[in-house]
Amino acid sequence: MPEGDTIHRHARRLGPVLVGRRAELVMPRLVTPAPSPVEVRGVRVHGKHLLVDLDPDEADPVVLHVHLGMPGRWDVTRPAPPGPPRGRDVRIALTTSEARATCRKAPVAELLEPGRETRHRVLGRLGPDLADDVDLDAVVRRLRDRPVRPLHVTLLDQSVAAGLGNVLAVEACHVAGLDPRTPTDLLTDDELRDVYARGRRELVANIDRVRRTTVPGARPGELWVYGRDGRTCRRCGTPLASTALGGNARHVAWCPSCQPPRTR
Repeated sequence: MPEGDTIHRHARRLGPVLVGRRAELVMPRLVTPAPSPVEVRGVRVHGKHLLVDLDPDEADPVVLHVHLGMPGRWDVTRPAPPGPPRGRDVRIALTTSEARATCRKAPVAELLEPGRETRHRVLGRLGPDLADDVDLDAVVRRLRDRPVRPLHVTLLDQSVAAGLGNVLAVEACHVAGLDPRTPTDLLTDDELRDVYARGRRELVANIDRVRRTTVPGARPGELWVYGRDGRTCRRCGTPLASTALGGNARHVAWCPSCQPPRTR
């Protein structure tokens, strides 16, 4: 599914088109019609979740919550096409006088009352967004309150810190020199702060890139280890290793030399 950098990139596309404008809101999958028209007050991101603050003409303010999952996407069309949005996969359409922003196939597209975010079953559990100015000491404290798990599994836990997905977690482990299978109780607080700092750096650096890139000076789309199974480490030439980790069997890769195993 899209990682935090991708969602921030969507927000940066949508903000200039929508914020401060009146829009017709259509959400075909809702049981009751969505309030419309609305004024778009803001577009925000928390981890992998996009939030749009809306002020309807004839109803109380609401927050549009979108999680794209694997299939979801946002399209922006200029000028706004005539007529209602077309297609069975439309989840949301916000149409202004100048453009239409359409979300398709997203598994989560819902309206929340302001203040419900903190009580939401998912949003209320999220840790701080790593794209923000994050207190990494606080992140490490949150991590230490969780059960001991492999490092890579913990990096994907959005309740510790939100935004990293499988690709950036794999890359962060590599640039930090840590085996992704390492149990978190074998890592020092400094090591944990460092791996989150490196993940944050890659997340922020890729917000404005069309193709995610983690290797400095490389062509767009080049990564250190992710997706390079069967090839050699860019740093030392050692054949890369790979496995599946966690309950969702996420695929991870690492360099056995640059990221040596940690033993008790």
